[in-house]
Amino acid sequence: MNRQPSEMLSPPTLQEKFRIEVSIHRPSRLLRNDIELVFRPDLQFEYDRHEQGAAAQVERDDFLREHLLAVPTWQPASADLSEMSNVVNEERKVLLENFDAWSIALRERLSPYWADAACPVEGNAHFGTSTSVIYNELEGLTQLLKYASVPIGCCGIVLHPQWQRRAYPVTFFTTAPLEKLQAAMAEVEATHAQNPRVPPQLPDVSATLLKASNDAADEAAVSLAANDAPNADSATSAQGATSVLATELADGVCKLKLQPPNETCRGRLPAAAIAPLWRNLVASVICYLGDRRSTRAWSLASAIATLSWTCSSWALPRSQAAGCDFE
Repeated sequence: MNRQPSEMLSPPTLQEKFRIEVSIHRPSRLLRNDIELVFRPDLQFEYDRHEQGAAAQVERDDFLREHLLAVPTWQPASADLSEMSNVVNEERKVLLENFDAWSIALRERLSPYWADAACPVEGNAHFGTSTSVIYNELEGLTQLLKYASVPIGCCGIVLHPQWQRRAYPVTFFTTAPLEKLQAAMAEVEATHAQNPRVPPQLPDVSATLLKASNDAADEAAVSLAANDAPNADSATSAQGATSVLATELADGVCKLKLQPPNETCRGRLPAAAIAPLWRNLVASVICYLGDRRSTRAWSLASAIATLSWTCSSWALPRSQAAGCDFE
């Protein structure tokens, strides 16, 4: 059977009045199967109703492969939405209210075609008939957009490339033709002021957008500097920068003052003997991953180094580990 990967039909574009970023995708075969389970009753009705569905003697999976579209939406937030607090909960409510204003108006314009969304609170159908199956938003977003994700507790969170954790995602689905969907979204955006469901005030996300703008400017400056410099000089400069940063990070990691959990001593090496060994190991790990010139690689290197040093400190007696300051 063909793999049928996801296909992006329209790249992420910001609906400025609603402050919602949208993109349009044709889901992969595996993701399409998951979506069908979540919305099965209503998709079955759509298959029976559609002139290109059961009436045309087309298999249901073939019908969905041809007509089902996924529309991931993102809204910038003022707070880190991976946190649990009353402030975060209130902001989530406002952002969901704004999504509802946009999506309800969109569904009205897409009729008679089926349209629904994955409920960001319960994971089932947001507007239609619910089933016992929960839509995996994390898996869907990473498949469709190829964005990075990080584990949070027993679940995880997808990181928006600009807004990171200060972003509120909800995925919308429809069987409407691509052209009709795009025209409907443009009309919804144009009639924003007449939409009675729009919340009176959205969160102030100026700090989130400013940080994203500054990060983009920094990346552009680094890229421009790398392109302007000769290849040999650039390679030497990058290697030197990696070495310096590796040393600094190694120093920072090795200066941690950690308290071991008990008095057990599995090893009696003095801190002075372990210091140079760990400095070399940490620097090697950071240099290796740092050559990839990515924030994710640096974060991973720091995490590995910190975790390794923590485990090592547990093997020291309390009297030695408590005084492990390698300055």
